[in-house]
Amino acid sequence: MGFCLAMLVHQEFRGRKVYITIFLIPMMVVPVVVGYNFSMLYIDSGPINQLLAPFLTPFGIDPRIRWLSHPAAAQWAIILADVWQWTSLTFLIFLSGFSALPRDLIHAARIMGASSWQIFWRIQLPLLKPAVIVAVVIRSMEALKLFDQAVLLTFGGPGEATQTIAFFLWRQVWQFNKYSFGAAASVLLLLLFAGLIYAGIYLLVRERALLQHEENT
Repeated sequence: MGFCLAMLVHQEFRGRKVYITIFLIPMMVVPVVVGYNFSMLYIDSGPINQLLAPFLTPFGIDPRIRWLSHPAAAQWAIILADVWQWTSLTFLIFLSGFSALPRDLIHAARIMGASSWQIFWRIQLPLLKPAVIVAVVIRSMEALKLFDQAVLLTFGGPGEATQTIAFFLWRQVWQFNKYSFGAAASVLLLLLFAGLIYAGIYLLVRERALLQHEENT
């Protein structure tokens, strides 16, 4: 989603800065506020169910979806809240990537008769691979340490349907007093983060080497 938003505003047009500011606002909101606001949206009589009611009622489906008490719905509720807040981060990464693309190369491709799709598929997308790698690594780490929404919206429930890794570790330490287990699991999580960072750096270095090789040839 951040990639699509960056595509929409990477070119100059009137009001571009306003749209960029709007797209970046969710990232600046405190996670506690995000969790509270989405909990209000997800109540049975909340605006989300009211918007869905005209589409669900004709098919005999109860429009009062219990977003936070049904296991599958609760998972989607947390995913939507997390995506809403952190799409701004991937948007910023991809917008920086689009801004760094060589304008002369794109202009030359247009002069040669290349379509917008050809320019995107053969020029822009290959050059945006570093931005894709950075976005995937950062969002993967953010997903692994997701905690705020799981606590504020469902507290890991119903049952253990929305228990994230970070929330699981917190419960082991502060509810069950398994300090040794929590410390060991935290070290494993740290090693996993280190592996993701190493993989991202390796891919970035390899991509840079390939680009330099293509330029030299």
